[in-house]
Amino acid sequence: MTGPSYNPGQPQPASIAAQVAAMMPPATSRRIWSQTSVQAGDLVTASTTAEQPFASRGQAPGPLVVGEVLRLHGTGVFTTSTLVAPTQRARIRWGVGGPVLVDTGDLGLLLGASAGRYWFDCQFVVRSVGVTGSVEAFGRIEFSNALFSTSAALVGPSGQYSDAGNPVTVDTTQPMDLPFSVRFGSVTAGNANSLRTSVLHDLRPVS
Repeated sequence: MTGPSYNPGQPQPASIAAQVAAMMPPATSRRIWSQTSVQAGDLVTASTTAEQPFASRGQAPGPLVVGEVLRLHGTGVFTTSTLVAPTQRARIRWGVGGPVLVDTGDLGLLLGASAGRYWFDCQFVVRSVGVTGSVEAFGRIEFSNALFSTSAALVGPSGQYSDAGNPVTVDTTQPMDLPFSVRFGSVTAGNANSLRTSVLHDLRPVS
């Protein structure tokens, strides 16, 4: 019995992975910003119930192109009051005070957390471009000791996963900050939140 013949001059079948990769549009990926140490303005306290964006923030490059993906992920720690049941609300916006991309809604946290942990990992996919362009938000924000669940649920302005029917209208023509912010439910001593790390990646299709 002999095996299949091999002709060095004849192209060989590509692996399945190689065939799939060949069908995907080429793209370039780069880390365009990172925060690896706590800067001034990266610690906020419950001195107000207004939304408080952290000082460290990545900036989306501009202009963007259809199919471009921005991935923002990071970690933080928080403390809560031992006297009043605390709530926190996390958001990511397109620009300071701009359209909301990610909104957890008010999350009930346990009393007396001394070193609670949270993390977020969100992707923003450009669906159309221009001054009234659009992006879709996908991802997760999770607090370690949210009441009733370890998952603090998540993405899209409605707190759900976004889909093709729910894009967010944004200006894709200019560089734009992507601030991560928190809002406390009450002015209560002991409630605080510190952004520890944050990284922004840009995945751009190659034309």
